[in-house]
Amino acid sequence: MKYLSKIEWEFLQEEKEISFIEETNLDLFEVTKIYLKRNEKYEILLGIIGKVNQHDSEEIKKLNQPVDIHIKTKFHTYNLFSCHIIKDTMTYPQNEYNVVFKVQNVERNINKYSDNEEYFIKEWYLNSTQDSLIFKRGTSFNIKKEFIKTRDISKNSELNILEESMPDSILDSLFLELNDYSILLQEVPQKFGPDWSKNLGIEYQKELNIPPQDIRKKNC
Repeated sequence: MKYLSKIEWEFLQEEKEISFIEETNLDLFEVTKIYLKRNEKYEILLGIIGKVNQHDSEEIKKLNQPVDIHIKTKFHTYNLFSCHIIKDTMTYPQNEYNVVFKVQNVERNINKYSDNEEYFIKEWYLNSTQDSLIFKRGTSFNIKKEFIKTRDISKNSELNILEESMPDSILDSLFLELNDYSILLQEVPQKFGPDWSKNLGIEYQKELNIPPQDIRKKNC
């Protein structure tokens, strides 16, 4: 497991601030910060901080019912489903509001400007089987790092060093061929989940026929 990247599994290991926002269905003015994180119960939280005005006060009241929130930034699109407010505070004289939502599910997609087709989806869930013996397929890992250092003194002053780790491998997956598509079940490294959970990842690939979202939800 030495060379599993946290990028592959857990986006919310640390609090992530959402910036460079281009589009959103949140009708709030003067937003100063939007962030995503997990709490100690492993719940997903969305926090929004901004300056209070009469418009925002009325809009926040409308968000008391569960809502789906969509945010498009320069690089990513976030779809946050079944968000409901668990904290709503106003501070004076700073005239600042702080709204925290509990989020049921988050989808984060890299913006593609020329191709919107999905080639690869990996979703993971809490509390899978405790029997590791079912995972009989191997996965190999290798890391390559390139270090480039350039000084503005001459055309030949660039230093380029390529580092490559020793390959590593582990038995951590199970391949299932179903009627209309195939999936790969994979153990999620324990360090990316809470201590009380055994985590399971489900991987879909275009060449294995990615099912629609409603079918994927049934798989979990």
